[in-house]
Amino acid sequence: MERRVSAAPANTITEVVPGVWLAHFPDADLVNAAFCEPLVPPLVEGSRMGPVVLLADLPDEVRLVHPNMVPYWLNVFFKRGVAVRAIGVVTRHRGVKMILNGLQLAMKMKGHELPVATRTSREELLAWAATV
Repeated sequence: MERRVSAAPANTITEVVPGVWLAHFPDADLVNAAFCEPLVPPLVEGSRMGPVVLLADLPDEVRLVHPNMVPYWLNVFFKRGVAVRAIGVVTRHRGVKMILNGLQLAMKMKGHELPVATRTSREELLAWAATV
């Protein structure tokens, strides 16, 4: 008898055009710092060519991002070598926008101006990324 084992969904990241990276979160439970570590090494490598634009494609049911995400990503940006030029998120929910604005403010307080944006579709977010 054949036994199939399916892998649990995982967060992935892809360089969609040079310098623009799209993180895909396939499940709302994975929008948590505990599941973001696989996203970091490609961003560190990509940052060697210059600051990156980081985009996140979240499931629509994500209405609020886990509070551990802001300190996690601040650590990635300031202590782990990821130079970020801008951040965008696919969402239509105000709670996600508030967390993104909080990240922007934290970056500003550390002396780094960071353009951020939210859009309701991946296509709109990619179009925005082409302008920053």
